[in-house]
Amino acid sequence: MSTEDAVLGRELGWDVIAFHPFEDPSQEQSDAKREKMIQRNRLRRNFVWRLRKLGFYVAKQKSIDGSDCLIKISAPTSVLEPHAELIGMEMKTNLVDPVTKRNLYREFSRAHKNDFIAHGPRFFTSLERSRLIFSLLEESIAKGGAGLNLDKLINDEKAIRIFPLHDAEAQENLANRWLSWHKFSSVTAYSVEMLKDLVYRFQPLDDIRDYFGEKIAFYFAWLDWYILFLKPLSLLGLLIFLVQVGYALDYSNLATVFYAVVLCIWGTLFAETWKRREATLAFNWDVQDFEEEERVRPEFLGPKKPGVYAANGNWVDLGYKFDQLKSEKEKASVPQNVFFSPWQRFKRILLSLNVLAVFLFVLVIGTFAVLAFRVFVQADSRAGPIWGGIVAGILNAVFILVMNQIYNRCAHMMNDWENHRTDTQYEDRLIAKQFCFKFVNSFSSLAFIAFAKDDPEPSWLTDVPLDQRPAIYGKTRKIMGMDIGRCKGQSCMSELFTQLMTLQLTMIFVSNFMEIGLPFLMKKIKVMRELKAARGRPKSRSIVAEDGANGGGLAMPKFELEMHANVYGGVLEEYTELFIQFGHITLFASAFPLSSMCALLNNIIEVKVDGFKLLLANQRPRYLGAEDIGTWQIVLEFMSYVSVISNCAIICFTSEVFKGKVVDRDSSDYMTCVSKCNSDYNVALGFMGNYTTVTDWVGVANTQIAVGDFSACLDKCACDSPIDTCYPLSWRIWIFVVSEHILLGAKLLLAWMIPDKPSFVEEAEAREEVEKHLEHWDPNEEETVDESVLREWDNGEDNNDSWDNEPAN
Repeated sequence: MSTEDAVLGRELGWDVIAFHPFEDPSQEQSDAKREKMIQRNRLRRNFVWRLRKLGFYVAKQKSIDGSDCLIKISAPTSVLEPHAELIGMEMKTNLVDPVTKRNLYREFSRAHKNDFIAHGPRFFTSLERSRLIFSLLEESIAKGGAGLNLDKLINDEKAIRIFPLHDAEAQENLANRWLSWHKFSSVTAYSVEMLKDLVYRFQPLDDIRDYFGEKIAFYFAWLDWYILFLKPLSLLGLLIFLVQVGYALDYSNLATVFYAVVLCIWGTLFAETWKRREATLAFNWDVQDFEEEERVRPEFLGPKKPGVYAANGNWVDLGYKFDQLKSEKEKASVPQNVFFSPWQRFKRILLSLNVLAVFLFVLVIGTFAVLAFRVFVQADSRAGPIWGGIVAGILNAVFILVMNQIYNRCAHMMNDWENHRTDTQYEDRLIAKQFCFKFVNSFSSLAFIAFAKDDPEPSWLTDVPLDQRPAIYGKTRKIMGMDIGRCKGQSCMSELFTQLMTLQLTMIFVSNFMEIGLPFLMKKIKVMRELKAARGRPKSRSIVAEDGANGGGLAMPKFELEMHANVYGGVLEEYTELFIQFGHITLFASAFPLSSMCALLNNIIEVKVDGFKLLLANQRPRYLGAEDIGTWQIVLEFMSYVSVISNCAIICFTSEVFKGKVVDRDSSDYMTCVSKCNSDYNVALGFMGNYTTVTDWVGVANTQIAVGDFSACLDKCACDSPIDTCYPLSWRIWIFVVSEHILLGAKLLLAWMIPDKPSFVEEAEAREEVEKHLEHWDPNEEETVDESVLREWDNGEDNNDSWDNEPAN
């Protein structure tokens, strides 16, 4: 690399930074470690050699503390343009659709370069440049690339790390439009900006897409749509909550039923309308066929065989054609691609499912072990129910975190072993693996409270000693031989309310701190340590030239600050967090209607936190393309179906809406029932005393039979009273089945009535297909007639049927 090239690269701006630690094998005593160092240094030299061979601008520089080597990379437009044409990269043109007034996209062509929108003297945007540079690095040598497996260099060999640099100007413009909060210092200004977001503000999705790519833009588009739908639901949830408070959190009112039905319909409307929004964005960004054009992962391994992959990913074998050809030149014309047997992958997927089953089994055992510990501690008079619940909750949280970390590592290993061909296929399988586990992990405690635990004891039972209670109240339900105890509070709905409220509030504070607070502190510590290590040494000329310092103390160059920033982990964890939250709202929020309000406030903050993390706190991620949100759409529809079953079950079996209950002991209705039962059983059992409590009955009859009969009488009396309605379990099962089928039918009807694509998108797509055809059609071009075919016809040499043998009409 000449000095002029390095200067030119610096003037135009570096696009990508690679870095690695300095390693001196001569200082290493261990032979094995020394050999590994030599191997890594050889890989690094090969990396730089391939960069120069491609014609890239390359310059190296020591880090400020001298421990790392930074390789600054840029590429001339003359190198990027041929590759953009080779891979058929679609770019926005000056051509405009006359109906939609939308700029059309076309595959880049140097012959029609003037038709494309240029972005300054370098023509391509910073995202397009980094996308082409990474594509060239991973492209095969036969197609003019470097033939590097970057994932192997980074993760397996530990030889080098590489990331695209932020574009300072575009970064600042996007921050001003997207992250306006970061400019305000007062609480009042923050509150005003948050209120604007709460009422009407949307995200600059086109700018996000132009800076990060479609996959990240689709994530923020989904989050934006989610926030939009949460606004009316949160207002309704607040109203329902106030109604429940008016009833002293008595969940037997019709407002709870109404809100559960609304949740089922809301989930369906959200899922179906998102499909339309997603189709519109895919059309606007021209990525409807992204997965058909997606490149093969460098990590996809297997032998090369004659054949191609169809648009749906199926293998089309061309081995029969290859065997028919004789010469090597003819055989070279048959395309060959890496092949991995679908049967082999299927067997590996089956093994992965077995591993998942083992983890789920361990998760269930661990959850019940924590439950047993909770019951044991709460039964201890020295600890009490409050401290027992706190200790068990902490133990359960630690167990969940540890299991998540262990399973995440295992899921990635299994997914790598399955050997998927494209990034989309790889991520779809990873989503399925992780969500299955986290779904059970996140909702098992809520489902346990709602559907497994016994109801609280009736208030009148407090007067009865434990050993003298009726059999129905003397024991609690057991699962796998473990006593699971009873709900606390007025009902299981009350305990479900407390558990869901705790989870939601914890999510807001803890998750945001883990996402941005902790990484920000770690980055600050790393930078301070490096500056401390470099203090006292004279500053190198290269650093002075880069950051423009004039000797007034150490300053770290911008690209080195980015080197110390955290690596963005992708949108998988972001989606998982939000879909767990979506499950809290749609599956169990009838017990805590304020859940949607908590989610709305959390997500408004989440947008800013994720944006700040991506744009200002983390290294810039590589280009990530997509045509939709992938498997998350299936997860969304799955959860909307489960919400119907969950809400119907909560109303029918967990809440008091369809349950008979004994009224409060201090009410006149209770004393009326006691007098009635006392009179009945005095005659039946021959006792003449006026016993007004169950304790009196125990003292006189000294038998559980009498107590059981008396309690049954109280239950029946309360059910017959005008303020309560009793439904036997068989009735409640029928109510559940009928209501669940009605709501599922309504859901399917809504899904059928709402088209997946807006009509204007379908019309515009058809119009663009015609436009593309006309662009390649020359009306002045005449078809060349093959005279030899006509001569064969005239001479009677054609074997086809003659006109005389044509069948009659």
